[in-house]
Amino acid sequence: MAEIDSGSTRERILTTALRLFSEQGYESTSLQRLADELGFTKGALYYHFRSKDDLLTSLVADSVNDLEALRDSAQDLDDGQRSHAILRGYIDLIVKNRDLINLLVTERTLQTLPAMAGRIRAAQDGVVRALAGPDPDPSALVRAAAAVGAVQAGMRVIQSDDHLEDVLLAAAEAALRG
Repeated sequence: MAEIDSGSTRERILTTALRLFSEQGYESTSLQRLADELGFTKGALYYHFRSKDDLLTSLVADSVNDLEALRDSAQDLDDGQRSHAILRGYIDLIVKNRDLINLLVTERTLQTLPAMAGRIRAAQDGVVRALAGPDPDPSALVRAAAAVGAVQAGMRVIQSDDHLEDVLLAAAEAALRG
């Protein structure tokens, strides 16, 4: 039972931290403010996370783990399924992590975590290469990078749309086709 409570407490902390970081800014959100919001003592918060950077690292790591899993899952797909499945999975991850991505981009918080930035770049490069297919030529790599870029750019310019995922998928598939 304690393991479940610890996990749900951790998730509650991460969810609240992301909300506060998004609303108030990373630098402007103190651990004391986060503890107060959660109804914890600051010491109880330190039990789960040693620092604000540790919190941010955990938020980013969870997302990067998902991105790496998407990249790795592409190896198991045949050519006919691969591009659609990768794009759909990538779009799902981007939409799910929209607030975190906005935080990382607008506040440049990722530069405080260089190892995590390297993991993100490597995982995104892996997604692009998986999307380009086995033994891709330079043109296929550029089209795959354009498809990933279309998803990222689309998320920045479209704030809300009932069919956001479908719009992003159509744009990414068009970029992939060239």
